[in-house]
Amino acid sequence: PVASQHVITKDNVTVAVDAVAYFRVKDPVASVLKIQNWFNAAQLVAQTSLRSIIGRHELDQLLGERDRINSELKVALDEQTEAWGVQVELVEVRDVGLPESLGDGLERRWRELAPWPEAPGVLARLPVPLAVATNCSIRLGRQAADRVGVPFKTVATAESVGFYKPRPEPYRAVLTALGTAPERTLFVAGSAADVPGAKGVGMAVYWHNRIGLSPRDDTKPDYLEPTLDRLADLFPPA
Repeated sequence: PVASQHVITKDNVTVAVDAVAYFRVKDPVASVLKIQNWFNAAQLVAQTSLRSIIGRHELDQLLGERDRINSELKVALDEQTEAWGVQVELVEVRDVGLPESLGDGLERRWRELAPWPEAPGVLARLPVPLAVATNCSIRLGRQAADRVGVPFKTVATAESVGFYKPRPEPYRAVLTALGTAPERTLFVAGSAADVPGAKGVGMAVYWHNRIGLSPRDDTKPDYLEPTLDRLADLFPPA
């Protein structure tokens, strides 16, 4: 195991990250002559790499893009240990812990969150069933959806699905609950990570990029707007 590291993510959230790393000695001679104690050195490099790489990612990436982060960690470790005759077999982030005070503070202020001003009116005009995919708990996800004031057929949360966006499972859970095919579904993205996440399962994406977030990768949304206003125009009246 790699000793737990407290790291500040790119979006300024402090997390405690636990990881494991598995090594294989490819060159026993080099592992003795090139480094005094390769195992201790590898542990220190693993801790440093963990802090560095986690610090370059936002919290939703850390929660939803674990495989990619594991790959980045493996490459970073391999670059250091190869000269010692040691190969990194596997690196895996096992747990990401949020400070208890952060969760308590978010929950206390949850009811202060309000939908965007145009959201109730625009969504009420849509002649299609609506759903929500969110990275929060079942209870808080339901509360947030209720505040919009329009009916949602389902609210798929990280807690109910067992995975965080932008993994495909939350998006597929929404499609299943709606009984629709991805090519017939428009996903309204509120975060940069939702664009490749929803596109990855075959949905068209309307990115409601109100605050001018930078794209996560080269994936392009089908629509890029600063508000929800244009959304109703994309659906013909029922």
